[in-house]
Amino acid sequence: MIILTINNHYRTSSQFVGKLLLDDYSQGIGLDLRQYLQHPFNANVFVADRLAARLKTTPMSDNDLRDYLFSSHTSLYQAMPYMQVLSVGVDANGDYFGYRKNQADQSVLMERSDATQGALRIFDGRTLSANIVYQDSHYDPRVRPWYIPAFNREQPRWTDIYLDADEIGEVSLSAIAPVLVRGNVWGVVASDIKLTAFNRFLSKRQQKLGGALFIVDGEGRMIAHSGKDSPSNILQFPSITNNVVLNHTIKEISTNWPPEPEKLGKSFHFNITEQGQFYGTVKKITLPPPFQHEWYVVVALPDQLLLESLLSQQKISIYLVIAMSVIGLIIVYLIIRQLTRPLRDTAEAAAKLASGNLTYRINTPASLREIAILKEAFNNMSGKMQESFNALRQQIRQDNLTQLYTREGLVEQASGLRYHSPNTLVILGVNSFRDINDSLGQEGGDTLLCVIAQRLTDLADGSNMLIARVRGDEFAVLSPHTTNRTQSEALVNQLLSLFNRPVTIGNDDVLVDACAGVVFGYTYGDAIHESLQHAGWRSVKQNAVMRRCMSILKPVCKRGFKSSLGYCLSSIMPFSITNSSCSTSLSYA
Repeated sequence: MIILTINNHYRTSSQFVGKLLLDDYSQGIGLDLRQYLQHPFNANVFVADRLAARLKTTPMSDNDLRDYLFSSHTSLYQAMPYMQVLSVGVDANGDYFGYRKNQADQSVLMERSDATQGALRIFDGRTLSANIVYQDSHYDPRVRPWYIPAFNREQPRWTDIYLDADEIGEVSLSAIAPVLVRGNVWGVVASDIKLTAFNRFLSKRQQKLGGALFIVDGEGRMIAHSGKDSPSNILQFPSITNNVVLNHTIKEISTNWPPEPEKLGKSFHFNITEQGQFYGTVKKITLPPPFQHEWYVVVALPDQLLLESLLSQQKISIYLVIAMSVIGLIIVYLIIRQLTRPLRDTAEAAAKLASGNLTYRINTPASLREIAILKEAFNNMSGKMQESFNALRQQIRQDNLTQLYTREGLVEQASGLRYHSPNTLVILGVNSFRDINDSLGQEGGDTLLCVIAQRLTDLADGSNMLIARVRGDEFAVLSPHTTNRTQSEALVNQLLSLFNRPVTIGNDDVLVDACAGVVFGYTYGDAIHESLQHAGWRSVKQNAVMRRCMSILKPVCKRGFKSSLGYCLSSIMPFSITNSSCSTSLSYA
């Protein structure tokens, strides 16, 4: 019995220590890989930004562009030897200029331009007078996997893995960044990392430990591994004949790929004849944006390495005496801990309740009647507090009379919106609403507001408009489908036309008029507060001859924003909408 206990202890301990070591090792690989990718990405963005700045001031000749790329490639390669290629594709006519490192660690020119008769040529030196080692007459950088994503999205990013179009045909991963000149994409700068460099990256970290280490994407394509040979093509779990541990590890995980989320971080083991037992794990690598691909790091380490620290501790007798002498205390401790567990959970639940978590419930079974009563009372109190909180929140977000959003509800809804184009915010106010209340009474005024709310709701039916009652006689309409001034004007006319029809209140038909304040621009998100303020209207003059309603609209103009016209106006651009002697002003931002 003692031998079985000792054996089980060592096996359990080895698995526990092995899991800790595997977790720590895979997390370290993830951290190193983030730094490994972040440096060339930042450098590529810097090169693209500097090139854009130069092009904005003075045009660059082909010689100037070659000199700029050569100096940038030389300086960056000294700091990051794994960054093999620095190049730029020009959108206007498909020109391509770049430098790469050859086997002699020298920079060689790659170019497609008028100087190369429109063909891609790779030289054995850094000038056009050097010998040509490769030529492609049909090469166009604008259709390459490293060009299209940056050009279409106009944002720096990483590409997926792809095959190079040169004479070697290696698998590469590129950091790409668009060169923006006066709002247009002039070209794309790319910095290539070869997968052979990834192999060296993993091999250095695996030399001291043995075992296997590789990186796989979500489709099961081998990105890199710690073996000597590089994945020279994009394969799904290729067979690596010269590395037994890698092959066994691949067979172990490739059956059900990608792994289910609950299996990530869990250890697996396998046995290799003459090499012993191996433990492994699969972890998902979290890489910072804009790197959007799902990569997994797979680690397998020998059992002997995991047990090394345990096998040196063979003082079985001492451990047995200590274990037998404290068994009684452990049993008593576990019993007391089990009895008092509901009390600890109740204290923890009270702390969560105090911090604002009203949905927390105590689910621990209670052995004692008194503790069970306390647990039930706490759960009832938490449920009632949650119901009260939900009811109060609903009163704040929704108007009791019209069932529309309140001002707070509109702000909450609009703060979470992120449209890709401008929109329109309209504030509608009923003229002389106090007189209507005085003549028809409070109930008649409420009926009038409900009818207006229903008309606005019917108008917005089936669209993405947000409608709210923001004040006693004021309503707000936020429409995302008005992307230009003409559409904004049409929307305001449509809203004001709702007041052309009389409202039946009791036995009376009441005809009311209204004024509208309008803001056109990016009126959602963080700008909703300022937009509501600027769209507010106020009657400023009234006499026996004429009543004029004016909406003073301040432009919501922030640096870096674009209107649908492509620029930001700094003055108010008015237009007139006639309805019951009422005019509005439109402010573009």
